[in-house]
Amino acid sequence: MLLGLCQLRPIAGDVAANLATHLRFLRAAARYGADLAAFPELSMTGYEPRLARPLAFAKDDARLAPLRAFVTASRIQALVGAPLCGVDKPRIGAAWLAINGTTRWLGKQWLHDDEQPHFEAHPAASTTIDVEANGAMRIGVAICYELSRDEHAACAFADGATGYLASVAKHAQSVEAAHSRLPEISQQHNAMTWMVNCVGPCEGFVAAGGSAAWDRDGRTLASLPSDTEAILLVDTATGAVRTAPA
Repeated sequence: MLLGLCQLRPIAGDVAANLATHLRFLRAAARYGADLAAFPELSMTGYEPRLARPLAFAKDDARLAPLRAFVTASRIQALVGAPLCGVDKPRIGAAWLAINGTTRWLGKQWLHDDEQPHFEAHPAASTTIDVEANGAMRIGVAICYELSRDEHAACAFADGATGYLASVAKHAQSVEAAHSRLPEISQQHNAMTWMVNCVGPCEGFVAAGGSAAWDRDGRTLASLPSDTEAILLVDTATGAVRTAPA
């Protein structure tokens, strides 16, 4: 499988502009032959907790229709971050857009303390997706803070995950911590791990990129710069990596 880690620069609260950016990245990833394009946490709105409620997405939200159409036509799957309508508060969601036209939402089950005033935790559910490529690959998906919870990775690998992907919005210090944590997960579960982060201003911090991939032994295969939009392409069979523009 060829995985495209899409390190983009979201515009705070501007869903239309961010949709255009997602389509630009998706088109590029498709040209490069990617089977799955993965985007950062809350990529459709930017990481802006105070804007999440008015911008929250429905499960079948029409704003995702252009992405669904491209996914179906181009046979590239996408994992897209967006706030999802909840019961009392929005949830931090990741929409998995499959090539058969379906959308399945994963949600952040463990929230950081400063997220709790704005979001509710997603009910416990499967944390894995089955990527439809040459030979299906089951990927465990963590949303930012979840990668620091041992039980999250344990659940994903107990569910048959063969790789572990973290979709995040992190500043420089947190990127450094994730770059220590994800190799540990690789070594513990004998699996490749990946992280996709955004760049630029978020609510209360500046996202510091560093999207990266690690092999089964926890060795760093590649890491993107802290301030550049780009796609990190990872061949999950061979470990070959390359950086490409969007």
